[in-house]
Amino acid sequence: MMASPQKGFTLIEVMAVLIISATVAIIGIRHLQNPGDLAHDRSCRLSRELLQHHVEAYIDDTQNAPSSSMREIATDVYAGRTLPTCPVTGRAFQLGRNGRVSCTDHPE
Repeated sequence: MMASPQKGFTLIEVMAVLIISATVAIIGIRHLQNPGDLAHDRSCRLSRELLQHHVEAYIDDTQNAPSSSMREIATDVYAGRTLPTCPVTGRAFQLGRNGRVSCTDHPE
């Protein structure tokens, strides 16, 4: 009697499918993470730009730059009683020597 050939996959075929599937999954996960990071960066940048506008208005009105913590513009006339913070981390923005508002977590 002749033995019939067995049907199924070899170990090498199964391993190849697993490696290809894992590679596709890793690539897919990376693409899902990037839009969130871009949104965080954009949100922080827009908050910095808004605060920069208030700093420039303060300089126009007083002819002086505010301190690095920008406490001087925490009034109803400028930024409101509470200064905006980084929307991602909640940390305070800083005013650099160059007169630009910056975020330690999201550098330009």
